[in-house]
Amino acid sequence: MDVRRTEGEALATVICRELYYMVEQGWVSPQDAENVLKYTNGLGEKLIAEGKTGVRAGEGMLGKYPADVDTYI
Repeated sequence: MDVRRTEGEALATVICRELYYMVEQGWVSPQDAENVLKYTNGLGEKLIAEGKTGVRAGEGMLGKYPADVDTYI
């Protein structure tokens, strides 16, 4: 087992959970949460590689967005 990968996944899970909470509370927008992952070293690489680059792409860490993305921006 690759311990570093497991630790990285655990850290990513914690960060995502906190970002979900912050979006739910209205403290940050979904796009801000996406940007945190995109521009934080390594955490957003998988999402970017999968094309899940945020609201304008139609899908990101929060899943798929409705066609009317303006409500999220």
